[in-house]
Amino acid sequence: MDSVIYQKTDKGQRELTERTLQITPRLRQLLIVIDGKRTQGELQQMSAGADLTDHLNRLLDLHLIEVRSGNPLLNPATPVIAAKSNALAPDRLAAIRKVIHACSQQYLGEQWAERLDAALLGARSAGELQSAVDDCLTALRRSGHRGVADTCQREVTSALSA
Repeated sequence: MDSVIYQKTDKGQRELTERTLQITPRLRQLLIVIDGKRTQGELQQMSAGADLTDHLNRLLDLHLIEVRSGNPLLNPATPVIAAKSNALAPDRLAAIRKVIHACSQQYLGEQWAERLDAALLGARSAGELQSAVDDCLTALRRSGHRGVADTCQREVTSALSA
């Protein structure tokens, strides 16, 4: 576990310059020092011995970092969209699009709704679909609609399990 090496994803690189997710200063500091070369043990030493497991899990959950090498013994939270099936049934995809479109159109505006709808239509994998859903939830939270984001997330989860 101490020999696991993490690297920033493209989304992680963008987060450092654009600051779109409003992550905590501690998470941002950890994201900055993750360079694809330092092991988890080295990161641990740099953090004065503080346990990084929760912070690394959060960065993984947000798709800001990924494992470059090694086998982490972390338990990241279950994403809204399970990556186990790369292709979703058309009816479930339609249900997710409907939920995201309704939430984004009402609370973020037509332009956001169209952008997210295009991202959902262009999603070729569960990961891309998850990224589009995450973008919507993040935008809702940043615009002060945390409760709506939580409701939207529950509705997407419900649509997937139907």
